[in-house]
Amino acid sequence: MKVNEGFIKEKSAEWLRSIYAPGKEYCYAAIPPKLIVEKYIQMKSEVAPSDYRFYIFHGEVKFFRIARGASNNYPNFAFNELGKPLYVSARHDDVQNQARHPKLPKQYKKMIKLAETLSVGVDFVRVDFYLTGGQIYFSEITNYPLGGNIEFLPETFNKQISLFWTIFDTCSFNKS
Repeated sequence: MKVNEGFIKEKSAEWLRSIYAPGKEYCYAAIPPKLIVEKYIQMKSEVAPSDYRFYIFHGEVKFFRIARGASNNYPNFAFNELGKPLYVSARHDDVQNQARHPKLPKQYKKMIKLAETLSVGVDFVRVDFYLTGGQIYFSEITNYPLGGNIEFLPETFNKQISLFWTIFDTCSFNKS
């Protein structure tokens, strides 16, 4: 694999100069940009590994999505916390999910436990992992999937998942 050092340096400098857009992910605004270079995940095929995205409310995975390949260029599949298929898609997905749900790998239950462990004490977070060669790799934790602007289809699913978020029921400013 040929490495284009000029491109890498230029892109890195661009990332280090960037700031978060006003109104999006504002909680990161005071954090100075940094780069972390991670070990390359070797794969047997040229397709990127599947990205397992766990949506966790108050310490419990309520549903998860699998993004095949390069996130939005391949079908995404959704499952409930028990691994049962959900027939929903994110509005932003370039490819609507018309394909059959894939068989879940045996590691999905371990990923659920890991995601719930990483989310302790947080009212909502999405925890992501990659799975390649039977090995689980941590990807990211985000409080703001798609900048907090993710919408699901059918629209009734948005209302359904909003019921999982109970933080507003216990906030002191809502008590009379």
